[in-house]
This record gives sequence, C-alpha cells and structure tokens, in this order.
Amino acid sequence: MLPSLHTDAKCIRQLVTLHFGRSPRGPVEILHDFMSNSNLSPETSLQYQFVIDFHNKLKAGWQLAASALKESADKSREHQSLNPRVKTFAVDEQVLVLLPSSNNKLSLTLQGPFNIAKKLSPVVYLVDFGHRVSPLHVNLL
Repeated sequence: MLPSLHTDAKCIRQLVTLHFGRSPRGPVEILHDFMSNSNLSPETSLQYQFVIDFHNKLKAGWQLAASALKESADKSREHQSLNPRVKTFAVDEQVLVLLPSSNNKLSLTLQGPFNIAKKLSPVVYLVDFGHRVSPLHVNLL
C-alpha cells in the first residue's frame, strides 16, 4: 500500500519519486549545474550535451518540415492558378445543385434545377429550393 500523500505542496511525493526512490534530474537542473560550473561530473556534461544535441535536432527537423510545407504550398498554389475557372451565375438562372443523397449523406448527387435568388458575394449565391432559400458556395452549383 502506498504511504499517505500530504496535501502540502512542498510535501507531495511525486509518482516518479515513489517509483525510483529519488527525484530525477531534469534538463533545467542539468543546465543550471552546467552554467554555474559547480563540480561538473563527466556524466552531467554528457547529459547536458545530449539535451543540447536533442534541441538542435528538433530545431533542424522543424526547419526542414517548415521548408517542405512552404515548397508544397507554393507548388499547389502554382497548380491551382494555372487555369482558374470562375463560375458566375445571373439572378433567376437555373442551376443544378450538389446535395446529399437520401441514402447516404456523405455522397453528393446533382439535383435540380433550382433558381438563383440573389448573389451574396463572388462565390456565394442564394438558391431558391421552392420551400426554402439557402446560401450555397459556387462549388456546389
């Protein structure tokens, strides 16, 4: 059975301490010892070097991922802007609308024709379904 844990913040025994029987040395303690140069053992300097190397590897990995993401975004942007098709519709024009099918809400089917009631923005139109009017993106028309 575990010994009773105190509720005072200074007296709480951490699970790590209970498991290992001592409080582990973290990166901050190792860095403090290294910066103060107080009796550094070879083990401590190796631990500090490991922390620094790990930090440098993480930074290099982050930079590599950021550059790959930027390169991919640029390539995608170039591909998308090669032949843009701008769809425009006039008010009272009839359109087919991609709506979820009655069997499966994830599969879209063309339904219609429905009338365009109003143009809200260059990419959003109000479509009159007869019993209701809904704003739809131009990609669904």
